[in-house]
Amino acid sequence: MSLRRCAAKFPDVIDVKAAAQLADMLSTSSGEDHPTTLASALHYRARRNAVGGQLWKLVETCGIAPIVTATIIPQGWDISGLDLNQVDPVKFMERFRKALNSCGATGSSGFIFASMHGEYEPSKDVWQLHIHLVAAGEMVTVLKRLKKLKGYRTKRTDKLDNSNPVYRRMRISDKDLTDLPKPLTYTMQSFWPARAIYETDKGPKRQTVKRRIAEPFHALQLLWIHRWSLKDLSLLMGLRVTSTGLKLTRKLGT
Repeated sequence: MSLRRCAAKFPDVIDVKAAAQLADMLSTSSGEDHPTTLASALHYRARRNAVGGQLWKLVETCGIAPIVTATIIPQGWDISGLDLNQVDPVKFMERFRKALNSCGATGSSGFIFASMHGEYEPSKDVWQLHIHLVAAGEMVTVLKRLKKLKGYRTKRTDKLDNSNPVYRRMRISDKDLTDLPKPLTYTMQSFWPARAIYETDKGPKRQTVKRRIAEPFHALQLLWIHRWSLKDLSLLMGLRVTSTGLKLTRKLGT
């Protein structure tokens, strides 16, 4: 369903004027020519590939070990369906920065490159926001400390002894990085899928098949992400962006 048709069908949910303006922008996409909005998959992928290439160069030349990837689902990052518009990713990522600093990131060498991603859980009408990242050097130790922090710990049940739909809030992979740059560009995903949670005899499980989000929530997500830049969705620690790519800001052992 097009943005205009979706807005006409769900005028109480979708901003009709904003949807029409975004639809006009997206209609200009063709080949290498695409609008500068993250709502355009072409633009998002172009930015992802550019930054991913810089990360690849950094990983292969920085001489820092270990290097890991991780997925993190902080507690409180589950957002009711119609409340996505209220989410400010800059504030969310700043809270994540403060959590890392509380675990010693400020005085640690190495680097972290992190980006926000989201999935829609249709049976509960919830957006599950989360973080994909690459970490290197002493920042890996910081991540391991973070796993013990409230809001990031593995916890199978809640205070009422009910199964948590998200009990493992951090998954860190220390496997060798292969098939580069795929594990690096994975941190910046343009596609937000719908994935349902279903009950099993071992507790809640998340559907493995990723599906397109149904309307009007797909349109809501496009309108939301259109308001932000890749910079807004990202967190860099121990790194800075330069005209020649990503550069380390902290020397080893400092």
